[in-house]
Amino acid sequence: MRGYRLILGLIVVALIVPTTLVTAQNTLTPNSSIENVSLFGNGNAFYSVDLETGDWTVLVISDAFWGMQFRVEVSLDSDMSTILNEAQGAGNQGVSVNFNLDSDRLVHIRVTEIGGQSGFYSVGVYDGLNLFIVSLGIWLIVIPVLVILFVGGIICAKKAPRTPVVGGIQIMAPDYAIPERYLRETESTQFRTVRVSEKCPTCGASLSQDNLDWTGSLEAECVYCKGVVRATFEKI
Repeated sequence: MRGYRLILGLIVVALIVPTTLVTAQNTLTPNSSIENVSLFGNGNAFYSVDLETGDWTVLVISDAFWGMQFRVEVSLDSDMSTILNEAQGAGNQGVSVNFNLDSDRLVHIRVTEIGGQSGFYSVGVYDGLNLFIVSLGIWLIVIPVLVILFVGGIICAKKAPRTPVVGGIQIMAPDYAIPERYLRETESTQFRTVRVSEKCPTCGASLSQDNLDWTGSLEAECVYCKGVVRATFEKI
């Protein structure tokens, strides 16, 4: 009987006395990041970091593979009741939150997944100089990849064989539209003869000498739709 009363008393106390739930927080180091943090099921993660007076930025980044979207909040209190600033967006583009401290103090950060596919991310807090270095590092990876793709596309386009025009019509082309190796052979007008399709491959208009604007070597533009019309060189 006494045991029953004791249990009942504990239940009553638990209902009357307010209970504060304390969430474990990871500690961040200024101008450094925690990598490969997992977040699943639209969950959230809490961080704390001891910062000096000045301007700071929280940066959360995830790989484009995951397509994760975040909301990032910065607060002066562990219960996130005093929000300094917040932002949300796609993690592969980087979600950043800027804030200013007028004194040295402990700051609390909450990262919440709000969309996309669950996965992994990195989180860090940076001052202005180190944020620039981190951003520069990201672009030093992205820019070479873009340059390689661009140059590779140009090389492939140049190496791609031109498909001969079957049938079509013969017309005269200006010197700059004829490959230089053919112009060097002779000045005869027969080497300025090219063959194009009878109709524009883009809009279907009938092609002739008068409705083509030559734009480069064996390449013209339809005057009606500005579509590309390719030609093949041939001797007559």
